[in-house]
Amino acid sequence: MAYAILVWGHSTHLQKVFKVQRRSISLIAGIDYDADCRNAFDEINILTTPCVYILECIVCVKENINDYRQNKDYYGYFTRSNDCIRPKYRNDYRQNKDYYGYFTRSNDCIRPKYRRLSRSRDSVSYFAIKLISYRKLLKNYVGGLEKK
Repeated sequence: MAYAILVWGHSTHLQKVFKVQRRSISLIAGIDYDADCRNAFDEINILTTPCVYILECIVCVKENINDYRQNKDYYGYFTRSNDCIRPKYRNDYRQNKDYYGYFTRSNDCIRPKYRRLSRSRDSVSYFAIKLISYRKLLKNYVGGLEKK
């Protein structure tokens, strides 16, 4: 399911994969087909497909943060949104269709204390573990990012 999710995760087929994932979780948990399986995801400790995509986007930005322009690159003084990533395009339509826009929006939703971790490989894995343990953050932003 997570294989090359950065490539296909922003497509319309993500909902189809999520439906298959929900069916399989309901079979594993032994609940009815029509029943809500949110609690089953928590009991089995599996992230949903949209959450896996958001996590991979955030980890990709964290690993390649030098490839993105941040607000601190433009200002010589401290601002509140110093760590936020600047949009690549001026046109919102193009930015919403490109994976770059989704990466930057998902990264800017993360709390600043997690964004400010060092850029070593160990801290990236620590960053991913912290995000997985902070599951409510991912669940809250699944709907919020799709609305933007």
